[in-house]
Amino acid sequence: MADPLYGSAETGWRAPPMSPPVTNYPPPLDSGVLDGGALDGGVLRAPLAVAVEPLSRRERLWVERVACLGGNIEETVQFLFEHRYGREPRDPERRARGDERYANPREYATAEESDDINTLDDLRRMVGNEYEAYNNRVRGEFDGMTSLVQAHFKPNRDAGQEEMLEHYFKLRPLYCSVGIDDPKDVVFDHLVMAQFLGRNVVVHEQVATQLQDLEATLNAIKPQLAAEMRKEVTSAGGFAPRIVANTTTTSNHALGLALDINANNNPHIVNKTVIALIKDVTKTDARPEGFDFGQTLLETDQPPPQSQEERDRRVDEITQIHTAAQQASLDLQAWLQKALDEEKNGKLNLSNLEAMVNEWRLRIVNAVDLAEAEGYRAGYEEAQRELSQAFNEFASDGTQQRLEAFRKLVGPEVVQLWADEGIRNLPLDLVIALSVDLNFTWGDEWESSKDGMHFDYLKGLDGGVIIPKRAFRGLNTVLERGPGGL
Repeated sequence: MADPLYGSAETGWRAPPMSPPVTNYPPPLDSGVLDGGALDGGVLRAPLAVAVEPLSRRERLWVERVACLGGNIEETVQFLFEHRYGREPRDPERRARGDERYANPREYATAEESDDINTLDDLRRMVGNEYEAYNNRVRGEFDGMTSLVQAHFKPNRDAGQEEMLEHYFKLRPLYCSVGIDDPKDVVFDHLVMAQFLGRNVVVHEQVATQLQDLEATLNAIKPQLAAEMRKEVTSAGGFAPRIVANTTTTSNHALGLALDINANNNPHIVNKTVIALIKDVTKTDARPEGFDFGQTLLETDQPPPQSQEERDRRVDEITQIHTAAQQASLDLQAWLQKALDEEKNGKLNLSNLEAMVNEWRLRIVNAVDLAEAEGYRAGYEEAQRELSQAFNEFASDGTQQRLEAFRKLVGPEVVQLWADEGIRNLPLDLVIALSVDLNFTWGDEWESSKDGMHFDYLKGLDGGVIIPKRAFRGLNTVLERGPGGL
């Protein structure tokens, strides 16, 4: 029920009625203490019209949620004031900005403004206590992690314990943003070291259970296939506390529910300009529209196969996607190799033409007389015209412009890697074993981007044990909705 004086969480908190303002306020700097006031550090502190209520249970939960999402004390206090009293705090500094007569806002605050300043101070103290309690809990949480998990929060190779803790504080909001308020209990305590074709990888225990069957699954497809795949796998990664590349979304790697295999040779193609460039340069007679990494290749949103017929259909789907992506990789690789060869030849031609220009210039400089120099001028000017024409043609060539665009977007080293090795190299049998028989979802099955290295394990989870079934809200939303919006 709404309080007639202060309102309620449902109707919105209202500011309490203020006492009549003190006349002749603010007082002169050399004045004493006004009736009912007190000196606070030598500055007049007007009495609060109404004592500030302690934080309610809902407000404390809200402050903890804001802290968990990466908020700070000051913004928490400002929003809490507005949600309590239904208005912004009165700000004497804003009103008297530019007035250099006073060094402290309290020195020129009205009675109402002084009340708000004092209220903010009290809220700041109470909110600060909640943040301190939260920080202590997070420190204890970090100290309780295994060294295996702690090591993943190193901001650099040489980071010590304090640096890892600081980095954990920065990354912890990734978990709160998806509804995981206690990541140690929900995620970190369930991370284990697993084997992936002879390589160590840290993953969630449910993923580790699935991977136990990987080699047997491969050998069931073909005898000794697991041994062959060990040679094909050059890298494997699992748990990594981070967001999805080029997004603000918490990655399934942060939950230990994803694998990246041969990452350098199977990149995540997500940048729209890169997608457009690849589509443009992979146009062939067989595929005149090019390969679009930004479109769904095949609808494959199906449950794990329950029969041989369903498995055969799923294998066919994965094979189609794999074949298309591999062909796109080959087409892109061929285009890059040709473009790099043309660039090399073009630059060599420009270098030769520039050398010819310099040769004619030297003849002119070394001529014995003006007549001889004039005789060389025609050759010099012709060489200059040829150099200028060749340079303009080279600079305006569409192939070279696209090549340069690739370099700016992904870097020269990556362009060379793609030209040498392509952008897809995972063996089809390995993809089938993971995505068909072991229920992982392959990144090349995604709709708006393609991530050939990536495999998520979500289909086998038990009823939302990992990700709670709740509406996830970001920091700004929680701040704006306030305690009543929890």
